Amino acid sequence: MYLKMEGSLLIKREYFLRLAVVIHISLRTTSFFAKITPCMENGKGAIARGLVNGFGAGSTEFFILRPERQRVSSEWIYRVISHEKFRKLAEKNMTGSAGQRRVPKAFLENILVPLPSIVEQDHITKTLQTVSELVYMYKMKLVDCENLAKSTFNEMFGDPIINEKKMGYENY
Repeated sequence: MYLKMEGSLLIKREYFLRLAVVIHISLRTTSFFAKITPCMENGKGAIARGLVNGFGAGSTEFFILRPERQRVSSEWIYRVISHEKFRKLAEKNMTGSAGQRRVPKAFLENILVPLPSIVEQDHITKTLQTVSELVYMYKMKLVDCENLAKSTFNEMFGDPIINEKKMGYENY
C-alpha cells in the first residue's frame, strides 16, 4: 500500500520511498534534480533555502522534490539524488536523442530509495556535510601547496618560458 504525501513523495513501507515529481510554486526547503544531459550527469542539483517569501523561479529542466519534513529531509533527498549510483541509474533511463536526453518523470516515480528515520537522516547528512567541508578544505590546501611550489620555482629560476633570469640551456 502506498501513501500519497503532500509535496511530492509517495511512501512505501517504513524503509523506502518513491520519488514522485510534483512542481510547486512555493518552494520553501526543496531539492532540485537536473533532468537534462549533460547537467544531470555532471551532478547539477541544489537545495533551495531562504528564498524571499518562499518563492523562486527556474528552468523547466529540473525536477522539484519537496519532502514532507516529518518523514524525510531535503538534505537526505539531495544526498540520495547526488549519489553517483543514483545518477548512473538515472542516466541509463534517459530518453530522447543525443544532446537532448532527459530523465523521465517515471524514473523518479518508480525508484525506491532507502528511508531511515528522520533522526538517522539528519545524523547521516550532517556527517556527510562535515566530510564534504573537510574534503573542500584539503582541496584548497592542495591548491595553496601547488601555488607555493610554482611561485617558489619561479622565484628561484624565473619563468621557464620567457627565461627572465637568462638561465643557460644544455642538451642532454
